[in-house]
This record gives sequence, C-alpha cells and structure tokens, in this order.
Amino acid sequence: MDAASSGEAARLRASVETVKGDLADLKHEHEKQKEGWEAASQTLRSKLEIAEHNCIRTEIEAAKMRSQLESEVSSQARKLSTRDAELDAAKEEDSTFEFERKRNRPERYDRNLTENTLKA
Repeated sequence: MDAASSGEAARLRASVETVKGDLADLKHEHEKQKEGWEAASQTLRSKLEIAEHNCIRTEIEAAKMRSQLESEVSSQARKLSTRDAELDAAKEEDSTFEFERKRNRPERYDRNLTENTLKA
C-alpha cells in the first residue's frame, strides 16, 4: 500500500503543480486585462478632460458672441428709436405746415381779391 500511496501522492503533487501553473497563468492574464482596462480608462479620462475643456471654451465664446449680438441689437434699437423720433418730428412739422397753408390760403385769396379789385 505504501507504493500505491506514494503513487497517489505523486499524482496529487503533479495535479497541485498543474493547478499552480494554471493559477499563475490566470493571474498573469488577469493582470494584462487589468492593465488594458486601466489604459483604456486613462484614455477615456483624457478624452473627457479635453471634451470638458472644449465645452467650456465653446461656452465662453458663445457668451462673448451673445453679448456682442445683444450690444448690436441695443445699438440698432437706439438708432431705430432715434429715426422714429425724427420721423414723428417731420410728420408734426409737415402737419403744422399743412395746417398753416390751409389757414393762410383764404387770406391770400382775400388779399388777391382785394388787390385785384383795387387795380380795377
């Protein structure tokens, strides 16, 4: 039985060594996968940082452009308001002139009539 036990023990030792080798291979493979995932994670972090930086830069540019456009709209609104006021003043002046013209027309007619009567 000692021979059988010795053979069984040798077989078990060989199996243990095989399992140790398989385990070492699995650990090595796991380590390689872990390194790959860490590299991919770092790459994604870098891309995210770049994207965030670009987003912030774009938001700043958009804010500048918005401010510039708002300023331009404000300037155009002021010009339009000024032109509206000028137009209103011109209309008022025209209305006043028309009123005076209509009011003075009968006087001129009467004056012309009187002058023509005196000449005759």
